[in-house]
Amino acid sequence: MNYDIIHFEALGKEAEHLKTETIKAQENNLLPKI
Repeated sequence: MNYDIIHFEALGKEAEHLKTETIKAQENNLLPKI
């Protein structure tokens, strides 16, 4: 499976929410830990 890299800093206020959700997904082995 391929994933795109997201630069959170470029997204403004939405960045914190996405960062939190990404960490949760990684902890649940839904996304690879880079």
